[in-house]
Amino acid sequence: MEQENLENKEIELKIALASFVDYLKLIGYIGNADAKIYQTNIFYDSADKQVSKLGYAFRLRIEQDRAIVTLKSTTAHVGDAAVRTEIEKFLSIEMGKELQETSDFHLIDMPAIQLLQSKKVKIGDLKPLLQFENERFKKKIELHSRNYIFEIDKTTYSDSTIIYELEIELATTDEIENAVSDVQQLFKSLDIEFELMKKSKFERALEIAQLK
Repeated sequence: MEQENLENKEIELKIALASFVDYLKLIGYIGNADAKIYQTNIFYDSADKQVSKLGYAFRLRIEQDRAIVTLKSTTAHVGDAAVRTEIEKFLSIEMGKELQETSDFHLIDMPAIQLLQSKKVKIGDLKPLLQFENERFKKKIELHSRNYIFEIDKTTYSDSTIIYELEIELATTDEIENAVSDVQQLFKSLDIEFELMKKSKFERALEIAQLK
């Protein structure tokens, strides 16, 4: 069953986990995850880069029981957080797999498609640009009486490179300073180096595929 379009501003802390050992330390800390999600992420563009030239990234994500089509703006940085505007549409897994097979985004009705068309992007020209796999552990965590949802990712790229990171979405930019401080203290207690991830998964994938 298709759900409604969602448009929002994504405010996200992206924190590198420098090694598999650090990844295991954080997984061990959270204990039993609230959810474990496997994601196939496919980004699309035309041969002449109509989408990226406009400053957008267009993604189809396939999970176990649903699919999500997302149009993201170029990343801006506010303090230590990455901020993007995104438009999402949640789809049935069946529709997602059909889109994965056909790349026919005329099949869905969503503001993201309408926005691209208004900017003269030819939707029929969109083809898979790159793909990577992600395994995500989600857990609600309380730190210093503040609640966060930890998303601990293991991302495998086309050349078999594996990157580990922690992502935390925030409701407002006012939460950034406290969130950074809380996670820094947690990492110190776990003997994990704290380092902000400067690049998005998509940017790293472009570099690995030598498309940037």
